[in-house]
Amino acid sequence: MLPDSSNISLHSKEARLGHGPFDSWVRAEFDWTPRTAYRFIQVVEHFQSCDKLSQLAPSALYLLAAPSTPEAVRLEAIERADVSNATFGITKTPRC
Repeated sequence: MLPDSSNISLHSKEARLGHGPFDSWVRAEFDWTPRTAYRFIQVVEHFQSCDKLSQLAPSALYLLAAPSTPEAVRLEAIERADVSNATFGITKTPRC
């Protein structure tokens, strides 16, 4: 993954360029498909300030950030990540 500042830049670049030019730019700059870039943007939108999920594979983050994923599932993933990182106890309110 890219550093946090690059994540934000990727999102703002898409907003500035628009769909078609952004797709071409992503291919030229990163050798990514546009689909990969948009998935990455979704991850940033949902989990930008959440370090608890950093141990997950990018493919898992893409699935969690997908528009079709219920919010309850995202919260469950955060809670489970919090529990796996904790030395004792369970966090009742998942927070990023």
